Amino acid sequence: MMRLLGFFVLFAGALGPVGTAATGLEVSMRVDKPPGEVYREGERILITIEASRICYLHVVYVDAAGTAYRIFPNAGSDPQGKIPGGRPLTLGRGIAVDGFEFTVIPPFGAEIIKAWASDKPLPPPSGETMEGGMLRLGSDIDAIDVFFHDAAFETGALLTTATVLVKTAPRQDRRDETTAETEHPSPRFSPPRIFGLVVGVSTYASEGIRSLRYADADARLVADFLRSPEGAGIPEDRLRVLLNESATRKNILDAFENFLAGTDRNDIVFIYMAGHGITSVEKNATYFLGYDAALRDPASSAVDQARIAELLTERVRAGKIVFFLDACHGGGLGLTGVRMRGANTVLSARLLAELVSKKNGTAFFSASRAREQSQEGTRWGGGHGAFTWYLVEGLGGRADLNDDGLVTIDELADFVTGHVRKDTNGEQHPELKGYFDNELVLSVVR
Repeated sequence: MMRLLGFFVLFAGALGPVGTAATGLEVSMRVDKPPGEVYREGERILITIEASRICYLHVVYVDAAGTAYRIFPNAGSDPQGKIPGGRPLTLGRGIAVDGFEFTVIPPFGAEIIKAWASDKPLPPPSGETMEGGMLRLGSDIDAIDVFFHDAAFETGALLTTATVLVKTAPRQDRRDETTAETEHPSPRFSPPRIFGLVVGVSTYASEGIRSLRYADADARLVADFLRSPEGAGIPEDRLRVLLNESATRKNILDAFENFLAGTDRNDIVFIYMAGHGITSVEKNATYFLGYDAALRDPASSAVDQARIAELLTERVRAGKIVFFLDACHGGGLGLTGVRMRGANTVLSARLLAELVSKKNGTAFFSASRAREQSQEGTRWGGGHGAFTWYLVEGLGGRADLNDDGLVTIDELADFVTGHVRKDTNGEQHPELKGYFDNELVLSVVR
């Protein structure tokens, strides 16, 4: 096995069809440590790639033992590896579009990352499919390079490449480097899992709580999108849907305490809750009303927002949480002095304050501002809330405002807020807050 010194070397080259210069397509690639620095065991490697224009990308990583893996495209990306031009793509962060978190484990030594970018789609090399849609290709990087060049020649595609050499080493506190070279304590690539919790309550056991029209329909719409191939493709064992009678206080809390507690730090959690909310001035608390809530005693029958925040910070280990809250549809509880989904957007503000003050990586998107009512009606998809309708429309691709095939959290917020504000004549303003990466990708437009 070839060993190199502890530095990075960057190569870039280009090849087009015979007699054609590969002009107009350039690709650059870098890692997140400067030249001369070594990646130690357990550290994360981030790879940033940028192309001069829209192209199709394949990225292969070769470990110190010489085994090659195609790490892009993967299950979180465009299946042909299409990426935008002039916009950096970072791999290894553990978000949906990355497809994996890239962690340094044995074997250690000289490692290679190589990218091939073309102006036409190229077929993938043959290999063993791994979790997350990556491929184990074998140990001949030269043969892989020949494969892509031949494919470019046959299709008449322009092809340009970039290569980075990386040095990895054991933790500095390791005493036995020989052991470190042979141990494999965990997967090198950890594909992020996506979990979903969807709650929607339109009808209530208590006759004192007026039914809503579309909260459950909104929740079904979100759940259907999350489980669909066009959405996150969440399998049923990672999606918990609680509607009406099943959305009891016990079941909602169990979803936070146990279901979402099974997440890891590189996982992503989508939470959507729609229904009534109330505030208690006496207890200085806000509550989400499950199916079995009783207004006379919300502390023991409803879901305390402070408890939700506590569970998300202490029990849920996911590194990224996207929380959509639509607890502010108009209609009223029909009781004097009780605030609900319109005036009770204080619920959103207080839950946000509790949550984001304790947990980074959380985006909180509420249907409206404080003291606003969120509107619903048949004009939105035949019977939905304005916020949820445009939320799903945006995730489905309409929020891809720069046409790069990706919907980021900022793009979604701009799309939803703009359309909801326009459709409600400026009476409703969705709000996005929290501590998160503005370029967090929520969906891929396939």
